[in-house]
Amino acid sequence: MHPHRSILLLIAPLLLAALPVAAVPLIDVGTHYVQPNSAAETIQLSVQGGDLVDGLELMLQIGGGHAGPTLQAVDILGGTIFAGNNDGLFPGSYVDTWDAYVGTNTAADPVPASGLIATITVRTVGLSAGMYSLSLTSAFEGATNFAGTPATLIDGVIIISSEVPGPAPRVWDGGGDGLDWYDPRNWSPDGGPEPEDDLTVSAGAPTTEAAVIIDGGSLTLSSASATATLGPLTVTDSGSLTINGGTWVMSGSGQTSILAPSADFALTGGGSVDLRGNRLVMRDSGDGNALAAQMIGWIETGSVGSSDVTLGKAVGFRRDAMAHEVIAAFTWLGDADCDFDVDLDDLTLLGTFYGQSQGARWDLGDFNGDGRVDLDDLTLLGTFYGRTSAGPHSIPEPAVSGLLLLGAAGLLRVRGSSARARRVS
Repeated sequence: MHPHRSILLLIAPLLLAALPVAAVPLIDVGTHYVQPNSAAETIQLSVQGGDLVDGLELMLQIGGGHAGPTLQAVDILGGTIFAGNNDGLFPGSYVDTWDAYVGTNTAADPVPASGLIATITVRTVGLSAGMYSLSLTSAFEGATNFAGTPATLIDGVIIISSEVPGPAPRVWDGGGDGLDWYDPRNWSPDGGPEPEDDLTVSAGAPTTEAAVIIDGGSLTLSSASATATLGPLTVTDSGSLTINGGTWVMSGSGQTSILAPSADFALTGGGSVDLRGNRLVMRDSGDGNALAAQMIGWIETGSVGSSDVTLGKAVGFRRDAMAHEVIAAFTWLGDADCDFDVDLDDLTLLGTFYGQSQGARWDLGDFNGDGRVDLDDLTLLGTFYGRTSAGPHSIPEPAVSGLLLLGAAGLLRVRGSSARARRVS
C-alpha cells in the first residue's frame, strides 16, 4: 500500500464521528396535463436536494385510489438517477389500476438525490376531462422514501384536457410588490410564472426562496440591470436559460440547481452566476470533458463565483464522470466532492491524489489552486474538517486536529524518505 494512504487510513477511523447528517430530499409532484382518450400519456417525477441515497421506494396513488387515469407502467430505472446503478426492482413491486409500489437499491455507491426518479405512463381512454390527485404521501403501501431515508413530499394533480397551456411570453415589470417572483402582478401580462412560460427580466430584482422550474419555457436575464435571486432552479431538457449581462443569484444555502443534459444554457455579455453557499449541477450525456473545461473557465474568469465572503469558503469544482455531472459549489475549503461538508470522503480523495502536480484541481484535493496536492491542502482540509452547510458550528475536536497534524507530519517524513531514496539510487 502507498505510504501516504497508510497514514490517512490511520487517521480516518477517528474522524467518523464528525460526519455530518444529510438533509432530506424533496419531491414536488406539481401539475401535469395529459390528453383525453389516450392509450399512453407520460408523467415524469424528479427529486431535488442532491444528498446521497441508497435506493428508492416509490409509492403513488391516483384519484384517491378509485378514479382517474389508470396506471400502465412506472419506470424508476430508465434514464433516472438509478440508471446503470441498481440491483433491479424489488420482488414485491407492482403497478395496479390507481396504486403502485416500485422500489430498487443501488448496486454500488449511493447516488445524489437530484434529477429524474420516475416516468409514469397512464391511460385516459374514456376520460374526456377532469382533475385528479397524484399522491406520494397516501398511497396504499404508505409514503414514498429513499430506501428508508424519508423525503419531503408535495403531492400534485393530473389534469385531463385537450387544451394544454402553451408557453406565454412574460416580461418582469415589478407591477406588484416589485420583488416576489411568484406575484402575478409583477409580470406583464399579469399571470404566472409557469414552467412553460417564456420569461424575460431586463431590469429589476425578482426574488424567491422557493424552487423554480423551467420546463418547456425559457428564462432570459437580458441586461446588467437584471438580477434574479432564486431558490433551487431546475432547467429541463426542453428548457432554456440565458444570462446576458445579468446575474443569477442562488438564494438560501446548501441547495442545488440543475441544468439537464439538453437544456439550452448561455452565459454571455458579462453575465454571472452568484452561488452564495449553493451549487450548480450541469448534466452531460457525453463524457463531460468539454463541459468540465467550460465550467473551469467560468470559475477562473469569475463568471461563476460568489459574492459571499465567509472565511474558509471558496468556489470548488467537481467532475463526476459516473453521474455525467459537472458541479460548481461555494463550499468549505477541503470539500473535494462539493457536497457542502468536509469529511472522510474528502480526506480519502486527497489521500488518493496526494503528491500529484499534473492536472491537479479542486476535486482531486488542490484546494488552494497552486497546481499541487500537498501538505498545504491537507492542512486546509484539517482546519475545516467537520464543517457543514449549516455553518461553522462543527469544529474538529483538538484530538482530531492533532491527529490530522500527525498525519501531515507522517506524510512529510514519507516524502522526505522517498526523496532521499531517489538521491541514493
